[in-house]
Amino acid sequence: MAQLAGLQYSSGEAVIVMDVDLQDPPEVIRDLVAKWREGFDVVMAQRRSRKDNFCKTFVAKVGYHLIARLADVEIPKNTGAFRLMSRRVVNELCRLKECHGFLMGMVAVVGFKHTSVQFDRPARSIGDTKYGPFGGIRNGLHGLISFSNNLLTLSSFFGFAVAGLSLVLGLGYAVMKLTGTPFPIGNPTIVILILFLGGIQLITVGIL
Repeated sequence: MAQLAGLQYSSGEAVIVMDVDLQDPPEVIRDLVAKWREGFDVVMAQRRSRKDNFCKTFVAKVGYHLIARLADVEIPKNTGAFRLMSRRVVNELCRLKECHGFLMGMVAVVGFKHTSVQFDRPARSIGDTKYGPFGGIRNGLHGLISFSNNLLTLSSFFGFAVAGLSLVLGLGYAVMKLTGTPFPIGNPTIVILILFLGGIQLITVGIL
């Protein structure tokens, strides 16, 4: 949210978003500006290596892998908010009026000419981060939910599976009734109806 607010109030020909704890080295700005002057609208700072604790590194690695596999937009691995964007990219981002704050996905959606420069991300020099692993997980979920239809497709798939299971159970109960086999404990009609309607609801969610 702070990043998006900053973009809305910015006025320069190019805007750079970066962390203020010096893990995004200011000297990389020269490389970002150089690429921008070559004609690129978005110049991402891509981490060649990073010095973070194991938990944060693991969460980031898994998150980037899932987003690369499931997202409908291309989000390069090992890139974060640290990037340069031209004025026309910033204007398009502001026009989206999004509030989830997954900047990487939003930049991928608006398009324009992209490139990247690589850098080695140092360890935090002082203080403790307030953005722990759960913040990274929350941000990653925003990316998956906002920029992928796969979860909705999965909902439909489970809906068809559950509805199909209810039909199989219904057929099984009918056969047991006709052959005089004792019913299992519970009311089979309620079980079948709950499963069938639950499956229809999941299918409907996927369609919506």
